[in-house]
Amino acid sequence: MATVPSWGSMDEPTRASLRTLAATFQTARIIPHCPTCARPCCGLTDVVLDLSRAEADTLYRIGRRSSKRQPLPSTLREEAGRFYAHGAPCPAYVDQRCSIYGTPNKPSGCTDFPLYLDGDLLTADRRCEALEEHLTELRTRVDEVLGAELVELADPDFENVFVYFGVDEDHR
Repeated sequence: MATVPSWGSMDEPTRASLRTLAATFQTARIIPHCPTCARPCCGLTDVVLDLSRAEADTLYRIGRRSSKRQPLPSTLREEAGRFYAHGAPCPAYVDQRCSIYGTPNKPSGCTDFPLYLDGDLLTADRRCEALEEHLTELRTRVDEVLGAELVELADPDFENVFVYFGVDEDHR
């Protein structure tokens, strides 16, 4: 029986390879789909954007004339110093595209979505149309990078949302 990879058991070169795979895959398969997406993540209807205070201030200052810190919109919820945007489009989302793409102002959560490394697991968020469309290719590429028996797990609480990829510790 396959075991879930434990945190910290994957070596750094493998983690680096998976980070590179995620970035390359997003550039080749995810980003080109964004302008035609029927449910763009930037609309923040299906996904929640996790922001630091600095990211929230920067993002929600877009289009304002004053650079002074102003109250954040009611669509943001604060919890333990983090800010969560949901239910209203991102202020940087203009004309079906991100107006801050490729700039330092783009929040890290946007850069990571829908494919990111979390400890020893590569997480794929199936709410992304492009990821769902290319999931078979992603499985093949992850298997090639890991060079060991691939473990694919679904989140029991969000079975049709998240897929996790890792190494089967019994077959390393």
